[in-house]
Amino acid sequence: MIREIQRSASIFNDVIGPVMRGPSSSHCAAASMALQNILGMICDPVANRVEVPCLGKNVMAASNAISCANMALAGYDPVIPLDEVIESMDEVGKSIPSALRCTALGGLSITNTSREIEKRLDQ
Repeated sequence: MIREIQRSASIFNDVIGPVMRGPSSSHCAAASMALQNILGMICDPVANRVEVPCLGKNVMAASNAISCANMALAGYDPVIPLDEVIESMDEVGKSIPSALRCTALGGLSITNTSREIEKRLDQ
């Protein structure tokens, strides 16, 4: 799920940049900013399904991508270059506890409500 959101943010920026007639340099700037904004996001599917909160996180990533594309086109400096953000994201991803990496062993996945929903869906 985390990679799915990261991919959607980057891909969306690759699509948004050309549509908004921005220079290619704005694509990397927008992707850098978008990924910086979601760095460290966890995956904690409710009831071990990908609907909640995953759908909301993908919508947020798309909105983030649009905002970052606009910022890049306006000349906002992403500060950290995209290649360094990607390297950092790899390190952050490796340091996130396994319980928060799409295992349904942490975060919202282990709430009472999540477990009750999962039981109902498994019947």
